Order: sequence, then structure tokens, then C-alpha cells
Amino acid sequence: MFPVCMKDLTFIHLGNPTRDDGLINCEKLRMMAKEIRYIMNMSSSSYDISNMFDSPTSHPQVFAGFGHQSTTDSVGTMRRNHTGVRSSVMANAKRIYDEALMIKRVKTYLNTAEIIEDENRLLALTNQCEP
Repeated sequence: MFPVCMKDLTFIHLGNPTRDDGLINCEKLRMMAKEIRYIMNMSSSSYDISNMFDSPTSHPQVFAGFGHQSTTDSVGTMRRNHTGVRSSVMANAKRIYDEALMIKRVKTYLNTAEIIEDENRLLALTNQCEP
């Protein structure tokens, strides 16, 4: 993951001038800050998600996989909005479950992905994609 993140930061840095007409390029700094926040957000998630799906009814484990969220987030409450109609503000449990499932799929893929270190093979694959 680190090389991909470094590639993104490198392209942001090299692809955008630091100064534009003598002024600091704030858009470049915003893009770099956004990428760093994204990296920090990825690194704050739990890496041991394999035990989240031990049983299909273990909802607390699903919420615990996100680290900063608690199981109390799944509790629904009722409130009245401005029109007086009651609406549920319960957290969307399906969306959270789908995100946890996607995290598990990505981690599984990254753990089983074939890493090619042979420079000649990498060059051949590159030439195959971009002749």
C-alpha cells in the first residue's frame, strides 16, 4: 500500500507547481493534505478483520472492526423534524456492514496478490499494456 500512496503524493508534488505567478499554490497543498488525510484514515482502521464474521449475528464485532465506532451507533432514536413528522435517525447498518465486507475483500486480495519483483517481467508486462 505504501508504494501506491507514495506514487500518488509524488504525482501531486511533481505534477503541480509549488508557486504560481509568485504565489503559493494552495490547491496543491489542499490536494496533498487530502491525500495525507486519506492515508491516515486507512491506517487507523483495524487490520485484523478476519474474526469479524465468525457468526452471522455478531453485529458488535462488525462495528468493532471500525475502531472508532461503537456498538451504540446502531441504536435508533426518534426525533421530530421541523414539519413535526417523526423520522428514524438510526445508523444505516447495511451500509456499515457492506463497508466492513469490502474492507475484508480488499485485505484478502492484498494478502494473496502476486508481487512481481522481476524487472524484466515487469517491463514486458508494461510494454504489453502500453506498446
